[in-house]
Amino acid sequence: MDTTSGPKPASTLTFSCRISLRRAVETFTLTLTELSSPCLTVALIDIASIRLYTVPGMNSLYGIVARPQRFCLLQTLDGRFLRLNSPVSGTNDAVAAKTADFLTFVDALLRRVRSANPAARVLLGMPPLLFWTWLLTFGLLSFAILVILVFGSIGMMQQHTFGRPAVWFDLVLILIGTPAFLFSGATWRRRSQSAGTNLDHLWQRADRT
Repeated sequence: MDTTSGPKPASTLTFSCRISLRRAVETFTLTLTELSSPCLTVALIDIASIRLYTVPGMNSLYGIVARPQRFCLLQTLDGRFLRLNSPVSGTNDAVAAKTADFLTFVDALLRRVRSANPAARVLLGMPPLLFWTWLLTFGLLSFAILVILVFGSIGMMQQHTFGRPAVWFDLVLILIGTPAFLFSGATWRRRSQSAGTNLDHLWQRADRT
């Protein structure tokens, strides 16, 4: 919880995050009846759905390429959207602390929305458009690399040209293809589904959807 603006009553929580690299840090304020940001204020009773999902991180032989990130996407009854996300930049300790603030804020948000509007849906997994975009992108990349490896190797063995350059070429393709394959699998596990009425361990369930 961000308390840089001074003491607040227990019923009011704040959380600050950067929605995108092109936007400044925004502060979200949650009360018992509404959620507000610099560009939008929404009554909790008007929130139709809350979606929780994670974007898997990616590692390489040289270290972390991208940290995993958590998102909370709200949709109102009139079709407007509001998104919060955990941080990915900064030191490990800073990211861990800010992620803990994010989880506390979202947990309170979930319970207050369900209290204000019991009909509000809680969804787990990526939004459909994002899910299919990522799955097709990394899935097709993995498949294309596999086809090149298999048919390229067969062709070179038939022509007796399977030498050291070919081995290095195959190793490069494997190094590229393995993260893509793992990422497509992680994306598939994050397909959309309803959380039901049980609000316990939602993030663990979102990571395993």
